[in-house]
Amino acid sequence: MNAELLAAALGNAKRYKRGWLASCPVPGHGNGKGDRHPSLAITQLGEKFLFKCFGGCDQEDVFAAIKPHLPNSLNWNRPLVARDPLSGIRPIVPPTMKEVMAWDYIDESGEVTAQKVRYDVEGGGKTYRQYHLINGERVPTIRNWTPIPFGLPLMIARPMAPVFVTEGEKAAEFLVGMFDVVAISAHAGSSEWPAAITPWFHGRLVVVLPDNDRPGWKYAKRVVRDLQGVAQAIKVVDLADDESAIGDDAEEFIGRGFTFEEFAKRIADAKVIEDFEDVVPPQRLVIDEKAETEPESVVPEKEPFAEVVEAQEAQRYRVEMWRDAKDEPVKWLVDRIVPEKGFMALYGPPGTFKSFIALHLAAMIASGDSWLAHEVPQAGEVLYIAGEGHGGIGTRISGLRHAYELKDIPVGVIRSQVNLRSSDQDFADLIAAIRASEIQRPKLIIIDTLARAFGGGNENASEDMGSFISNCGRLQEATGAALLVVHHSGKDASLGLRGHSSFLGAVDTQIEITRHTDQMSGTLKVTKQKDGKDGVEIHFSMETVNFDQQETNETHETSAAKLNLGFDDDLANTLVVKPFEGDLPDGVGFRPPQNAKPNAGRGKHQSMGREALRHIVKTEGQYQIVQGERHRVVTLERWRDEVYARLGNDVEESDKRKRWKELKDKLTDLGFAAIRNDLVWIKPINEEGF
Repeated sequence: MNAELLAAALGNAKRYKRGWLASCPVPGHGNGKGDRHPSLAITQLGEKFLFKCFGGCDQEDVFAAIKPHLPNSLNWNRPLVARDPLSGIRPIVPPTMKEVMAWDYIDESGEVTAQKVRYDVEGGGKTYRQYHLINGERVPTIRNWTPIPFGLPLMIARPMAPVFVTEGEKAAEFLVGMFDVVAISAHAGSSEWPAAITPWFHGRLVVVLPDNDRPGWKYAKRVVRDLQGVAQAIKVVDLADDESAIGDDAEEFIGRGFTFEEFAKRIADAKVIEDFEDVVPPQRLVIDEKAETEPESVVPEKEPFAEVVEAQEAQRYRVEMWRDAKDEPVKWLVDRIVPEKGFMALYGPPGTFKSFIALHLAAMIASGDSWLAHEVPQAGEVLYIAGEGHGGIGTRISGLRHAYELKDIPVGVIRSQVNLRSSDQDFADLIAAIRASEIQRPKLIIIDTLARAFGGGNENASEDMGSFISNCGRLQEATGAALLVVHHSGKDASLGLRGHSSFLGAVDTQIEITRHTDQMSGTLKVTKQKDGKDGVEIHFSMETVNFDQQETNETHETSAAKLNLGFDDDLANTLVVKPFEGDLPDGVGFRPPQNAKPNAGRGKHQSMGREALRHIVKTEGQYQIVQGERHRVVTLERWRDEVYARLGNDVEESDKRKRWKELKDKLTDLGFAAIRNDLVWIKPINEEGF
């Protein structure tokens, strides 16, 4: 008797490096459907045999099921009795199933896009089904569904909180309800980690809680392998105490009496994982390392660039008690607009001056001058990767230097496309170029544009966008810089950034550019600000400057002046960005909701009400914390008095009260004003930064 004959008797025999693979004979394997793909490892050590089911079957069940296939334990060389090839075939009889639980997978817009459903099977046992939801109807396949984490809305709502990763939805729900933490799971359970959900973990602190069995720890290792370089830091925490908890998950561990303090201490004591190979199961789960080796082929992890990796602190987590918790002050490159070390997107339709704005931002941060009336606390080095429009960037640089009298400011320019999606060579060459330049510690790196740094990938594909986001994270980790990506809006500009939604999920700051109709001016609006306030608007104008190219190059000895600008004439002109002065064009500064009528909120009395509130907030408003947020507020009575004064003495008192109530209710419904008790403030979506 040998391993080859035994594998042949069990069926689907395959050779692998340590012995043979065969179909697992345990009756309950694969929810009772049998082992169609060989997952039982058989290793022969002399006269002994070692068995391991990689499908997770209990070792005792495996031995009991194999025993009938052994001819006689006292006569190993006896010819093997042939197995009846029809013995494993059962008639297909659909069991009676009862739905007992459904877990909703909700995307970033709040829509249920998929469900995992648990059924109890008649006669005992359970099974699961996954459905793609289209127009609220279950489709019995998820082939065309883009995976998202279970628990995504809470993950988005609490962007600074650590994310706990469990193997199942039930455990994730339990953690959220028990300890009020952000907990997620993936739809495939322990079988795989979907690549499409990886970008959601960009820059997050992650705690993986493995189930207390070998498959659970294999899954933990797979999660760490895929999130390394994307997440800020990862811990794998063993919640079990002894062998009595074999097979338990996070819910079952904690349900036996874990307090929050005990739970927090386990996490605090765990070390940050530096390499996914360091994720090893505890000794209680190890039977024999040779027989336990996973037979499936694993794609080797790419070696990180030596220039990229700087040793991370050993202790990345610190558990604070509420009584001691204090917010760290937000550090800004540009006050309230550009956070230090942030990941940002600047986007808009064609012709909205995106590159001019990005260059102007680079110049102001490098010089320490204010940017469109917003303070730059400290000057710093900037790198500008001009993948688009690089042929004329020299003229724009010279125009900026001339218009703002800039001399030797630390801005470096790369006038080439760099593939930050799929080329390790481009990434390595970029790091090498930075190390060899005068820009050693950039405060900001600007990529202009995403399309030119995407290496021909599909912007709508989650895998391609995930790779780009991951490499952006690697670039930030290598340099310590904030990263601004210049990008385009889609065909419908109102829908925001072009491409896969994971990019929006990954960025900390999003700035939208719109051009004032038929004007050489526009508005920048902060539509997402993780560490600050959304809705801040900045108005700018574009001015033409004429300058002597030769004189500019001779009098300003900068790295930009040393570029081969390729001009035929000494005289040149270009556009430069300036702060907006004067009155805004009609309709700028107030945007009714998308589903409102075009003239909503622009009636005579409503316009007067908006101007009245703007005036008193700007001149008399005081900052207060309302509903957990900081707003500049006035009293509702003060707004009413200002409206009454603007209506004049010719209007009857009863008419004033009627018009006041109408405009107050209308402007509140349209989202211009927010009211809480006797306080009122301008909602951020329309606030102009005062």
